[in-house]
Amino acid sequence: MRCIILGAGSVGLQIARSLSEENVQITLVEKNTDIIKNISSKLDCMVVEGKVPTPELLRSCGAEQANFFIACTDSDEVNFLSCGIVASLFPNVKRIARIRNQEYISDENKVHELLHIDHVVVPEIEACDLIMRSISYGALSEVYEFLEMDIQIRDFFVSNDSFACNKHIRDIALSGEEEFLIAIVQRGNQVYIPKGDYLVEQGDILYVAAHSRDFDALMKRFGQERKQIQKVAIIGGGKIGQQIARRLFTMEGSNSSFLNLRKSSASVCILDKDIDRCKELAGMFPRATVLNADISEEDVFLDEGLEDSDLLLSVTDNQETNIVVSQYAKTLGIPHVMALVIRNNYAHIANRLGIDVTINRKTAVVNSILRHIRGSEQKSFQMIFDGKIAIWEVNIQEDTRVVGKRIRDIDTWKTGGLILALRRSSQKDIILPRGDEIVFANDTLAIVAEKDVIKDISKLFGNGKS
Repeated sequence: MRCIILGAGSVGLQIARSLSEENVQITLVEKNTDIIKNISSKLDCMVVEGKVPTPELLRSCGAEQANFFIACTDSDEVNFLSCGIVASLFPNVKRIARIRNQEYISDENKVHELLHIDHVVVPEIEACDLIMRSISYGALSEVYEFLEMDIQIRDFFVSNDSFACNKHIRDIALSGEEEFLIAIVQRGNQVYIPKGDYLVEQGDILYVAAHSRDFDALMKRFGQERKQIQKVAIIGGGKIGQQIARRLFTMEGSNSSFLNLRKSSASVCILDKDIDRCKELAGMFPRATVLNADISEEDVFLDEGLEDSDLLLSVTDNQETNIVVSQYAKTLGIPHVMALVIRNNYAHIANRLGIDVTINRKTAVVNSILRHIRGSEQKSFQMIFDGKIAIWEVNIQEDTRVVGKRIRDIDTWKTGGLILALRRSSQKDIILPRGDEIVFANDTLAIVAEKDVIKDISKLFGNGKS
């Protein structure tokens, strides 16, 4: 596979790192010479200087043989124009664009359709999708789902009185009636795919894979109580805050969620320090309470009655503010707290501070693009922990080299990989497999792997001729 990536910012670099680790041929196009010098020695890919790709530049990048063109510069207009040029010159190349201004893709404009862009990624929409998914399951943890399997991965903080504290992974997995696997352990800034002899300590965060139906019982075992959400406070009335408010009112009354907004009083409160924005918000959401205030000012929480919220979402453009506000909300006893971050190290900090859910906007964009690139072979692909861990599904073909092997005999799993779940083509039930389970053709597997072995695991699931 060949990919051309326009823009070597944080998103472009993360996509390039992820794909290059799987033997995908990458060409990065970047206008900043300092960035080019910095990344040329760090990434195994070709780096070309350029802004809007000309026909000559595209040909020098191998566009005739490319499978995907990904435009992720800081300019929506450059991204649109570049995809349009590629569409006219190389129509067989799939085109992906990151777009910030949603007006470009509104029903009235549909610029992406005019320029024949195959997939548009809007950061605010991607982040809001993750937020709403977490709310629908009680807003207690991050939720990773799979397309073809009814299993999830959720995170649990290990306190000193947790049943998992000071126990080995193998002993934790065997305890209780619920079937689950501990897929990942986060300890400080380090993440591991643990073996059975890994000793869990206080302060660890366990990422647990289980059937969706079993998480209510698992949350009780881990000391997490899920309550109905009747009053929501949104800190920050920007694009993401507006998306959340709009979806909350749309989601209201859904039988599948834990959202039960109050009928007798304003159930959604939006706070923003910009007076003009507040006026717009009041017109957009007549059922919401809109407050013009600076959340960083002393006593705002108490003065505005935010402390009796069931859920607080801090989604301002300042991630430091989001973390501080969310931590303070926890000290006031607000049961569910979510914070928007941009850098992954801030997500680690937020987890250690007891914030229930952190949403990384950059990671949401990268995962959306990677899922589209991988298509049907590797479904629901997600890179987490700043690209250190991958989670995905794969369909096993008849000529795949792992067919007929027991899981324990697949060598790659011994060095940073784990099969989380298995579904037979002839069965609806999902198996959380043990080492003696055999992999057959047409099975679907859910996999978690450390980045260093993603390439090897991808080779395992390639056809026998590769």
